[in-house]
Amino acid sequence: MKKDMGMNLTYIMCWRAKEHALEELRGKPAASYGKLSAYMHVLNTSYPGSHIRMKRNEDNEFLYIFIALTAFIQGFEYCRSVIVVDVSYLSGLVTGTFIAVCTMNGAADIYFLWPMVFLIPKMMLLEFGFENLKEAYGEKRNMCVVSDRNTSIIKDKNT
Repeated sequence: MKKDMGMNLTYIMCWRAKEHALEELRGKPAASYGKLSAYMHVLNTSYPGSHIRMKRNEDNEFLYIFIALTAFIQGFEYCRSVIVVDVSYLSGLVTGTFIAVCTMNGAADIYFLWPMVFLIPKMMLLEFGFENLKEAYGEKRNMCVVSDRNTSIIKDKNT
């Protein structure tokens, strides 16, 4: 920058300028939550028969959302009766829990049923998620749920 523009800028000054420009372009991340209702309306209109539910707290603030599009609901009929639940914890700019629920179709391809990211206590999320999973996809004979977090799910459920 010094040779091209005659300015002596540090790395942090350039990084802050970039972050400011991105915020001007995209807006603040927190403002995106206000657009969720409109997004849900567009999804319901574009994909009739989808199962889309949003949970808010007492102050009407966003907690979490469940989205099962019609194509996934219909495709689940042709999948195996095994559901795999994987939980990861996010840190950094955004902290929270990422939960992915998937199964396999007849061609042995991974089929996502419920990928979500949330910033709330895990047990509340799991109860909300599994209630909606059952409501959206129904039950299959001999259904099996596999998770590497079974003990923590049971522990959270008992507390």
